[in-house]
Amino acid sequence: MPRPPDFADYRPHEHGEPIAVTVRAPTFEDLSAVAHIWAERENGDAQEAMPLIWKEWTLIRAQTLPRTICVAEVAGEIAGYGRCGYRDAEGGLPEGWYLIGIIVSPPFRRRGVGRALTGYRLKQLILRGAEEVFYFTDVDNLASVALHKAFGFVEIDRGRLNPKQPEQTVRLLRTTLKRAGYRKG
Repeated sequence: MPRPPDFADYRPHEHGEPIAVTVRAPTFEDLSAVAHIWAERENGDAQEAMPLIWKEWTLIRAQTLPRTICVAEVAGEIAGYGRCGYRDAEGGLPEGWYLIGIIVSPPFRRRGVGRALTGYRLKQLILRGAEEVFYFTDVDNLASVALHKAFGFVEIDRGRLNPKQPEQTVRLLRTTLKRAGYRKG
């Protein structure tokens, strides 16, 4: 079965040259680049994505949505973005803080951008008082699983757990921030 087009091929021994990455909260000016990166992965239209991305960014800034979003910048260009948020228990997923996705633009993959985005998101969750963090991904997304295992994530369940995509088989992973190498304070 061919892999879906929404995640990178798993090539564990193939790495590009590491690059200097700055991860930060996005500004309004970054939202267009975020929409283009999303559209590139989803084979969608950045103009259609823009209202949703703007709405999420606005709600996060107003502190009415328990999420964070961050962007990775390389030499002045937005190379990727990541999100995390709090989820109530639903379907087979436990209540708690979740890493809810990163997207890295293809020219920047396997160069440390995904690792930088993941580390930044975990640090943001420490600031919010999290002690453990969950993450789920398609069962076949081995590149993402390997990335997250480097932060201490271990698989705790597998199945049709995503209520938003009940046909998808996912892996549910969890880490404690202590196991990931982070401490409060």
